[in-house]
Amino acid sequence: MEAATHFGILVLPSVLTFHSATQGHTYTQNLILQNLTETTKTLQILSLNISGNLSREFRWQSDTSDVVLAAGLKLPLKLEYAPYTSETTFVKLGFVINGEQKFEVPCYGYPPNRN
Repeated sequence: MEAATHFGILVLPSVLTFHSATQGHTYTQNLILQNLTETTKTLQILSLNISGNLSREFRWQSDTSDVVLAAGLKLPLKLEYAPYTSETTFVKLGFVINGEQKFEVPCYGYPPNRN
């Protein structure tokens, strides 16, 4: 599982992937964000969207209110995936740090035999 760092925030994993996901089932994965800096940061979690439309397949199971991340603090977030089609699904999970620094985490949902 690879990690990435964006503006002093460790993101683990750097890409969320749901393999062999079938319609009618719900899958959950954790995304961990950790403040690696010595200063407090505010984190805004943006809406899940695909081409400007809210995603039907992906939903946060965690509270997505703005968060204050103290130095060293970890924030676990749960993302739910419930595929509506048998096609590969892609969404970018968007975050904003301190109201100005934006980063995204790619998230893929693959049906069986398309991994």
